[in-house]
Amino acid sequence: ENGKQTEKHPKDVAIGSVVWVPSGAKIALDGVLLNNASVDASLISGEFKPLELGVNDPILGGYVNVGVPFSYQVGATFQNSRLSSLLETLKKSFLEKPLIESSANQIADIFSKAVLFLAFVSFLLWQFGLGGNFEKALMVCISVLVISCPCAFALATPIALVIGVFKNPLIVFKEALFLETLAKVKKIFIDKTGTLTQKEVLLKEKIIHEEFDERLLKSLLKTREHLAHNAILKSLDGDEVDLEKIEFFAHGLKANYQNETLLVGSLKFLKSMGVDLKVKESANIMVGFAKNKTLCALFILEERLKANAKEVIQALQNKGLELEILSGDNESSVKECAKKLGISKYHAHLTPEDKAQIISSYKGVCAMVGDGNNDALALKQASVSLGFEKSALSKSACDILLLEEDLSLLEKAFHNAQKVYQVVLQNIVLSLIYNAVLIPVAMLGYINPLIASLSMSASSLLVVLNSLRLKRT
Repeated sequence: ENGKQTEKHPKDVAIGSVVWVPSGAKIALDGVLLNNASVDASLISGEFKPLELGVNDPILGGYVNVGVPFSYQVGATFQNSRLSSLLETLKKSFLEKPLIESSANQIADIFSKAVLFLAFVSFLLWQFGLGGNFEKALMVCISVLVISCPCAFALATPIALVIGVFKNPLIVFKEALFLETLAKVKKIFIDKTGTLTQKEVLLKEKIIHEEFDERLLKSLLKTREHLAHNAILKSLDGDEVDLEKIEFFAHGLKANYQNETLLVGSLKFLKSMGVDLKVKESANIMVGFAKNKTLCALFILEERLKANAKEVIQALQNKGLELEILSGDNESSVKECAKKLGISKYHAHLTPEDKAQIISSYKGVCAMVGDGNNDALALKQASVSLGFEKSALSKSACDILLLEEDLSLLEKAFHNAQKVYQVVLQNIVLSLIYNAVLIPVAMLGYINPLIASLSMSASSLLVVLNSLRLKRT
């Protein structure tokens, strides 16, 4: 401001102001770049690979600078920024997300009203139709109320849920009823990057086209922090050397060393710098190194699936669950991941709002499994959501937290939920059979209040004992 650098709250920054962004800083306002930049756009796109941007490229609030410092010109106020819009939508979703009512609660509500009606009918029948004995009518009415006390229904869900919730200490349910909701899920929407795949890229293949001094490439890669650079550096030997005239581009780097021109970056970058390439594009990440416009080496990197991803997906599909991948990553990468895992439905290039829209348009009971801030909005749109305990925003958005980076916990959560729901249904059926048999007997006057109270206790005990079987499964 006025030629001087000042620090301001994002809400106080005017349109047209120039903002300087140091390495590692988060960007709060939308604008246009004045320099080349390397940013982490995972909050918006979900893709963990750094995004390389050039002069005049748009930059959005929520990005993080993972390269050298840069400047940009503000193009919108904070209230109109992409980050503010995302946070506002997320805030609304927290307030609007409905809870699925417990099956036992629904039945108990209807049952309680029915019992009161039957007790009243019993009193009238014995008072005016079966002898006119007020004392007998009152005793029958009390017996019907006591023997049909909905305690067994009231215990049918909570006892089983409490045992299920605490069964695995690595699976945390924010509310017990989320376990029952999880058991009703028919479809799982799942994020790719960081959920199904590892967060680091690995060197798959190193192709040497012409011998070169690895120290040169090592020194050049060290000038910019990048996931791909880190993977390649592990394969290089030698000490660093002093390079000259280092230049940073949106998709690569350029430097001089003893009258030689060094280039490293994407195939698109190398072609733009005049390097002759005869390499086909693939779903993998490809980085090339050239010296004096001659390709010396090609590095093929890949995202790897988590160790047990295929087994977990297969186990979920065997339970009758349908899976669909929602990702902000590129089409070829998502397609390859889906193919390896045997998932037929997938979406690529999705924004957080796109993910939320797809989930909200699904009419059945669904789950969202995500990992990261960019999934928070989608997590709140699902009937129930699961995520690994990582970012503060995703932790607050998730209904169920998985405390270790182990994908098998996802399968265990669904397995546990389905077992618990089976026991809940068994408890309800036992309670219904008990009431269907003994209420008519009580209405006929064959059970006194003492026997009725003992029978009611026995029915509650039966539900508890049946629920305790969960500890052995």
